[in-house]
Amino acid sequence: MLSIILSNAAMLLAFQVVLIVLGLNMIVKLLMNLRKSEQVSTLADVITRPVLTDVFPLIIISLLTMVDPTHVIALIFYYLAALFVVVRALLELSKTLKK
Repeated sequence: MLSIILSNAAMLLAFQVVLIVLGLNMIVKLLMNLRKSEQVSTLADVITRPVLTDVFPLIIISLLTMVDPTHVIALIFYYLAALFVVVRALLELSKTLKK
């Protein structure tokens, strides 16, 4: 399933950047929530929500390249989605650090 991402260097780089930013965001949120001694469900939500709402849709968009014979439209959607995920994660990170 990830072979499409692995076969394209730019897609792989975008995917890795998304994972790094989301991982950094997760670590900061976990540390902030542990300081507040939040419930376990809140901590689990910090880990699972980005994977379900950000990483999984990128994988689905990468699979759409098989439908598009030119791969151009699917790649545009993939790169835009990756860009907006990174921007949103950085904005959330800055908001979390301001608290």
